Amino acid sequence: MLPFSDRRFDWVTCRIAAHHFPRPEQAFTEVHRVLKPRGSFILVDNTAPADADSEQVLNKVERLRDPSHQRVWSVPGWTRLLKTAGFTSIRHLRSWETPVQWKEWMDRAQTPEPPRRKALRLLLHSSESMQQALGFTPSEDDPILVLRKSMWICHK
Repeated sequence: MLPFSDRRFDWVTCRIAAHHFPRPEQAFTEVHRVLKPRGSFILVDNTAPADADSEQVLNKVERLRDPSHQRVWSVPGWTRLLKTAGFTSIRHLRSWETPVQWKEWMDRAQTPEPPRRKALRLLLHSSESMQQALGFTPSEDDPILVLRKSMWICHK
């Protein structure tokens, strides 16, 4: 529960954090509660491919990299959570991709070697079509993974 009274804010933002929330639908409901009538919520977060198998693999890789990770949703998945929270006007503004070098991405999270190797094996043993859906480019040196992000603006 957010420690603020109802209808307190004109704007609330959440950037690259909601995929760490155990119950994002509950967090979004709280955001809706603290917004004034006609208030706005801007959400920016990572997104997963729309197919369930690729989404599942990406979330496994993310949890191995960072145990605080809960779930990355697809664009329709995040949008559904926002609707469930009570937002009536939800606009998906844009999506973009950020390629990351595997080693730097793992180093940034200080991922220990065993889960780092397990995550890489998971991607290397995925089908070529899944690797493509995940934006994974295998490499002897330093593979590349494409992280996808999206932005929504929602109104109460």
